[in-house]
Amino acid sequence: MIGDLIADQFVYGAIDRVSREAPVFILRHEHTETLPGGAANCAMNLASLGAAVSLIGIKGDDEAGRAVTEKLNGAGVDTTGLLVSSALRTTTKVRHTRRANYTRRASR
Repeated sequence: MIGDLIADQFVYGAIDRVSREAPVFILRHEHTETLPGGAANCAMNLASLGAAVSLIGIKGDDEAGRAVTEKLNGAGVDTTGLLVSSALRTTTKVRHTRRANYTRRASR
């Protein structure tokens, strides 16, 4: 499989107040989870169904790329086709969430 490797990051926390500077919620960080997104998510889904999957793509030499690769390897996806570039950052979608409600989404 060839495609975009994306890190889907979920920042979990509790909202306990509103900012004094602007009418926005303050999310108290509890934990962060990084999951495979884009083609990496598709590769994980195929592997969970028992398919032999090899993923070809590019990622940055960063924590998000390493976290996604670790999850892929743990699911049995062949990641030897992933190129690592120090000139790039792994595409990352960050979702700040309180329980099941998204409070903000940002892409890097």
